[in-house]
Amino acid sequence: MITAKLLNGSDSVEAIRRKVASKSTQRDKVSTSVDLPLSNESKRVLAYGAEEAERLGHKHIGTEHRLLGLLREKDSFGEQLLTQENLTLEKAREEIGTWAPDGGFTGITGEHTVEVHARRFSLGYIAKVARSAQRFLDKTRVEAGGHCR
Repeated sequence: MITAKLLNGSDSVEAIRRKVASKSTQRDKVSTSVDLPLSNESKRVLAYGAEEAERLGHKHIGTEHRLLGLLREKDSFGEQLLTQENLTLEKAREEIGTWAPDGGFTGITGEHTVEVHARRFSLGYIAKVARSAQRFLDKTRVEAGGHCR
């Protein structure tokens, strides 16, 4: 929902999902009980997310912070997808900086929401897109043997 809050709505999120799916290769399922190695890019995204949480004075590292970390990783697939949808690091920082440290502010319905271009969105969309982009990045790095930047 965070992505939809920061983008122009669910249409943008769906467009990103289609782009991620078109770049993904269907592979055999891997047990989730095994820790897969993270690419250097993924490690940087997580470190940037931690820095963003600290910069905002938040005591947790949430999806919104990982999104900021993804936007900081210039030229990554995830950053490219999000900037193509006009979500910049500066715009996301500005908006996320207005949210309460628990991950957003509460709207009339009690659901965490934000207004973008006069439309209200919930937090779940952006989280799904960020996770999809991160899975793609991780899969790409594993496929490349960790040799990609």
